[in-house]
Amino acid sequence: MTQTVIYSETEKEILFPARDLITKAGLEGDFSLIRLAGGKNNRVFQLKGKGRSYLLKSYFRHEHDPRDRLGTEYAFISYARNCGIQTVPRPVASDQVHGLGLYEFVEGRKLCPDEIREDHIRQAIRFYIALKKKIILTRISFPLLRRHVFPYMITLIVLRADQDD
Repeated sequence: MTQTVIYSETEKEILFPARDLITKAGLEGDFSLIRLAGGKNNRVFQLKGKGRSYLLKSYFRHEHDPRDRLGTEYAFISYARNCGIQTVPRPVASDQVHGLGLYEFVEGRKLCPDEIREDHIRQAIRFYIALKKKIILTRISFPLLRRHVFPYMITLIVLRADQDD
């Protein structure tokens, strides 16, 4: 039986660049593209294949907003992983032209504020301390981190807080 999938115009814009990115990443086989709920400016999808799952993120860009959201997030996650911090998803590939990032898919959900417990805060502090130690050792520019990385890091801590349990 053949399954027909109907994509919105927005999703169609992502399909061909996503296929190229998957090929660039060296991933083989068929994948289905599933739009995930949430996100306000960015569009997020789960790529599902035989026993494999990835997160595809299409980053918001606007001609009057010069921020490089993809570059900032991808660089931070890559840096954290290279420092041995495993509580962030593994970056797989990125496409700067089309504003796409491909990451390992991590099962989980966003915590509501009333669900955040003391242990979640401790995990966030441990994450911050581990990252700060690595930053000091590698002498990364603190102003650069303060401007681009720390705002993202706080969001990531809240989203991933329940992953170490």
